[in-house]
Amino acid sequence: MINPKQFYLSLSKYSSFFSGVPDSLLKELNSVILDKHPTEKHIIAANEGVSVSLGIGHFIATKEIAIVYLQNSGLGNIVNPIISLANKRIYGVPMLLIIGWRGEPGLKDEPQHVTQGKIQEDLFKSLEIPYKIIDEHSDNYEEVIQNSVSESYNLSSPVAILVRKNTFSKYGNPNIINQALEEKGILTREEAINTILNIWNHNYSFFIGTTGKTSRELFELREKRGESHNHDFLTVGGMGHAISIATGISMNAPTKTIVCLDGDGSLLMHTGSLVSTTTYSSKKLVHVVLNNGIHDSVGGQPTLVSNVSCCDLASSMGYKTTHKVEDDESLKKAFVITENQSGPHFIEFLIKSGSRKNLGRPTIKPLDNLRELQQALSTNLKGDEFK
Repeated sequence: MINPKQFYLSLSKYSSFFSGVPDSLLKELNSVILDKHPTEKHIIAANEGVSVSLGIGHFIATKEIAIVYLQNSGLGNIVNPIISLANKRIYGVPMLLIIGWRGEPGLKDEPQHVTQGKIQEDLFKSLEIPYKIIDEHSDNYEEVIQNSVSESYNLSSPVAILVRKNTFSKYGNPNIINQALEEKGILTREEAINTILNIWNHNYSFFIGTTGKTSRELFELREKRGESHNHDFLTVGGMGHAISIATGISMNAPTKTIVCLDGDGSLLMHTGSLVSTTTYSSKKLVHVVLNNGIHDSVGGQPTLVSNVSCCDLASSMGYKTTHKVEDDESLKKAFVITENQSGPHFIEFLIKSGSRKNLGRPTIKPLDNLRELQQALSTNLKGDEFK
């Protein structure tokens, strides 16, 4: 396996600037960058497209290539700045992309990753991004990095290194990422979701879980509680889009309570969408941001949410009520307000980081999840029909 610290040192020979969105396959490398690289030259961005744009700005100012890391699911966010800005026919900006290859053909993975992984190399070709693949046996990784950087400068184009699963060995202290973080709340995310279910779990409430561990915990809690999954939508991919999905549902089901279970990293990824939510959602939409200050589903790297007052942000975007809670009692008080006042409503739920080691994954197929939810939404549950 490749030593992530040595890989980082090889990268840092060619660039002083790193940015990206953390990935589980790159977790060990992400840990090294977080631990070793100067904080003023490393930005964990709101989304991958932002990292590319930061890299473009870095090149304009310094003529130096930037290092941008991401999971391959984040390619959707980088297509626009790559094609319309960095492309060799436009501004011709060299850039080195380090990309974790989730869903590689032949390896077991989640449905959304399998779909992405299957078309990964074809996407590179369509985007005109030259690429090289490394794995745990790539002893020549320094040569790969050097050649990729040279190719990027020569072509005036982004170049990618595609990283297979289990490429990097463990980096030092496994708790290096979380050591510098302060716990935000007193409940774990799973305990918080269970509390939310207890309070909002009536027959006209529907729950939209954001991607990652939030939806996984929502699914397992339903199993543990002996409840159906037909009032839940498990957003298995599309980080940052759960609130827009919830908004689209609420617009067409105004008598239902739509509860979006979001995360702080997800909130930051597409913050601009909140304006659509506050303008067009129903008055019964409840947006709950489970805030632990980290990218918990991919390794625990910090988000930049500590620099933001989430409630002030929500209020400025147009949410009718905003609440900061951390336990059952404060959440119950917020619930009373959401039930008796018009929304949309915003709740920042401060939680602890981490999750159970034996946390499973949904066993229901995404398409079955969708169909069951549609059926439940269309059923007369409280004397009202789905419009």
